[in-house]
Amino acid sequence: WIVAVYVDPEHVHKGIGSMILARTIEMARHGHNDAIRLEATLNASAFYARAGFREIARSTVHRNHIEVPVVLMEM
Repeated sequence: WIVAVYVDPEHVHKGIGSMILARTIEMARHGHNDAIRLEATLNASAFYARAGFREIARSTVHRNHIEVPVVLMEM
């Protein structure tokens, strides 16, 4: 389980997030053949879609007493 991953706004669009995601998918695939699922924030869903994830539902999670809308995605 990974709870949250963010790239510092000063370093976005430099491939850092893509490298982290590629390595994470590689690690998740090791001995795991089922779908890989995640909860993306609304602003991150396009990033995950470009990596091959597809939206399966929308939901809300609670973080620090705040309701956060998320996109449930899988690949």
